[in-house]
Order: sequence, then C-alpha cells, then structure tokens
Amino acid sequence: MKLDTKNKYFIVGFTLMCILCYKMGLEKTYILANRYHDNIVLQESKITLPEQMTELNAREKLLNQRLKNLNLGELSDQNRLLKILSKNVEKNQLKIIEFGSPHLVTEEKETVETFILKLEGGYHGILKTLYALETHKGLGIISHVAFQKKRNYRTKRYYLQAKVHLEQIR
Repeated sequence: MKLDTKNKYFIVGFTLMCILCYKMGLEKTYILANRYHDNIVLQESKITLPEQMTELNAREKLLNQRLKNLNLGELSDQNRLLKILSKNVEKNQLKIIEFGSPHLVTEEKETVETFILKLEGGYHGILKTLYALETHKGLGIISHVAFQKKRNYRTKRYYLQAKVHLEQIR
C-alpha cells in the first residue's frame, strides 16, 4: 500500500493544524492554569502568615531571654577575634578559608596562644584586615604572614591566600 500525494498532504496539514491549535489556544491555557495554582498557594500562605508571625515573635523573645541568662557579656578571645575578623572580612570583601583552634605553648610563667587563620581575597583587603587585627586592643600581635598566589584551574583565574599567625601572650 503506497501513500499518494493527497494522503501525504493530509498528514502534513493535520500535524501543522495540531501544532497551530496548541500554540494559539492550549499553550496560553496551560500558562494561565499554572499562574492560577500559584496564586492559590500564595493566598493560602498569606492566610497563615499572622499565625507564623506571632509564633516567631514568641520564639524570638524566648531566645533573647536564654541569651541573657547565658551572660555572654565577656566573650572569649577566640570569639572576639572571630567577631572583629568577620566584620573586617565583610568590609574588605575577603573570605575566611581556615580558622582553627588556638595552638598553646606553655613556657616558664607565660602561655603563648597562637591563632592560625587563612584569608583569601585581594592584597589591599588582606592588608587592611591585618592592620585592623594588629591595632585592635588586646588581640595580640601578628607574628607571621605568608602570602601565596594560587590558580583555580576550573575558572582559570589567580587568587591570593594569606596564612596569618596571631599570637597572644598570657
């Protein structure tokens, strides 16, 4: 059984009509139906919003009360350092790559506590952060800084890392 030219034209015309009908009518209907369902979900979430707000306010009051009970007025040296460091890192557009626990060395009557951290970013940003750390009262002195230029092979870009040793004598 062979298809003659009339049947071929009919099949091609029918498929084109199906595509045209979809484009003109059904596609817009599907888009509007999806928007309608999204709006219904949004409307239902707005109904429960006041209940969630009162619950979150109560939770916030409870957490604030617990924080006051913990008496975190005097932070440890590590927490103070991290707080100052994070503020300067955000301001100078850097990343903290590594911040480990302090290394303690005890000699006769004094203890030397060394914090080792790695920063990544621009040269001037790293220098500004190091200056802020060293000039801040009671954090200690910077005993060692090692800059290292590295390459990210995926993005084919170079970046700068600095390994910093910050010492406190107690």
